[in-house]
Amino acid sequence: MNRRTARILFVCVCVMTVLLAGVISAAAGNPDQKPQQKAGYGSPLTTTTYTGKFVVSWDITFTDTYLPSGDTIGCEVTVNLTADQGTDHYIEKAAQAGTRSGNSGHCTVTLAYAWQLTDEPEDIVELTYVLAVPPEGTGQTPVLPFRENDQFGLPTHVPANGATTNITLDATL
Repeated sequence: MNRRTARILFVCVCVMTVLLAGVISAAAGNPDQKPQQKAGYGSPLTTTTYTGKFVVSWDITFTDTYLPSGDTIGCEVTVNLTADQGTDHYIEKAAQAGTRSGNSGHCTVTLAYAWQLTDEPEDIVELTYVLAVPPEGTGQTPVLPFRENDQFGLPTHVPANGATTNITLDATL
């Protein structure tokens, strides 16, 4: 299975998970109504809007000589948040074009977010980073040669409210 097929399959699984969670929630009652009390706690459930941004920068080294120097560099960041002990999911994506000069390139993607969270100390964020030359969907022809670099970050907790999380990556294409 090639990387493109794997990525499409991954997105389909994520979408199906979100849809299934909505169906289960709707079957249990009003899908917009959150429980008013957590099991084992006497206080009412409160939500907080957590905002912030991820700023992801790549330093890119080009070693593949078959990639035309004029091709666009596509840089994409995906944030997958599992919140409220698995009952809520957020998927955020942002993409940007990178720059290239000779055998070096650079790209920065900023992804701002605002999430309604009730259990932020337990909520988990996973980031995925993708570089592609040329990026899919740009209409550049020919589509080949093509090169992609995918990196997966370790799961981590939601950053502090209002935080800017800077991430710097190195990649070789």
